[in-house]
Amino acid sequence: MKKTMKSLLALITTLTLAGSLLSGCGSKENTNPAPETPAPSGEETEAPAAETESSGGTTFGIEPLASKTMIDLAYFSGAEHGLVFYIMDEMGWAEELNIGFNWSYFNAGPAMMEANGSWDVGTAGAAGAVNGIVGYDVNVIGISQYEHILNCFVREDSPIYQAGKGNATEAPEVYGDADSLRGTTWLLPVGTTAQQTLALYLAYFGLTTDDVTMTNMDVGSALAAFRAGEGDGMILWTSTNVTAQEEGFKSVCSCDDVNGVYSTCLLATDNALDTKMDAMTTLFELYFNVEDWMMEHPDEMAKMYFEACEVEGISCTETIAQYTAEVYEGLGIEKALERMTTEVDDPLGLADRQISGGEFDVLDTMDYFVTLGSYTEEDRMKVLENNRITSAVAEAVLEKRQ
Repeated sequence: MKKTMKSLLALITTLTLAGSLLSGCGSKENTNPAPETPAPSGEETEAPAAETESSGGTTFGIEPLASKTMIDLAYFSGAEHGLVFYIMDEMGWAEELNIGFNWSYFNAGPAMMEANGSWDVGTAGAAGAVNGIVGYDVNVIGISQYEHILNCFVREDSPIYQAGKGNATEAPEVYGDADSLRGTTWLLPVGTTAQQTLALYLAYFGLTTDDVTMTNMDVGSALAAFRAGEGDGMILWTSTNVTAQEEGFKSVCSCDDVNGVYSTCLLATDNALDTKMDAMTTLFELYFNVEDWMMEHPDEMAKMYFEACEVEGISCTETIAQYTAEVYEGLGIEKALERMTTEVDDPLGLADRQISGGEFDVLDTMDYFVTLGSYTEEDRMKVLENNRITSAVAEAVLEKRQ
């Protein structure tokens, strides 16, 4: 049974990954040794096309690959952008297109990028993706979703919460003021979009992260430490975020309250694009059609998110799963294709050409980390010159659909 095999692989990888960040994001400095579940090579083998769920064609009308292709998958545990793969596998939609997966489980973007030699395709937050496209043979081939479940939490009796709302002209819904925030200690995974959120939140009050103390820990550890009385605030995402709300901690600022683009990315390695381009094209089309299905079927998505978390050993309740499904915002196939093939101006005016919407989204996060010194403007230019955020797969899908 698929879920049984995934449970075994997830358990093996969880033991291997103990102590690494529960995050899809990370700056270049924030890397860990590369934990991975050994996976067989992704060689193609001849196989008959799988039976389809709709007469006369495949479920989403996608043409199956001519032969069975195994894809080495870097699966991000507990994340909605990873859930897409779980659903397509459990529903048999990958199989009907002659796609099979060798599963490797990760719960940290930097570890995933460092292990890029072991996988073909994966997903991560923009900060983790930047780590891959700058330091490794990794490419962004699509924008998966925009995150909304990322909040800064305090206790109800915190001076930050007690200062109330309305003290920031640009963001009247956020809580706090300069006096209540200055000198506080925050628990969060440093070098991620959590840090970016904190910095943008503080900026509303004329402060920077130098005015507070940041204690680096993964979101699960941050929640546990905060329960035990450590820190003045914590920054969480995904299921830990919803758990904090259920436990009565107060959100003083969310990623929706700040001026940032919180994209997650569909990734492919150089080797995958060189040797499995047909499979990458088919998988891209399936991935974003499944996103459409998830948004159209939130109850089914919630059920499968809960199941996936159980398989992966991620703390989750049915209430958390339902909330996650309700706020989920994938792009879906049409918007995904448009985002990667529509050109816009470089917001910094540094590129000698227009950039794609996908490049705009990823560079929004990269530019923040450039200001921190994690990357340089030269790194930024190399990303653009080398087409590390590439529209090649999206363009191939559009060509197939003509």
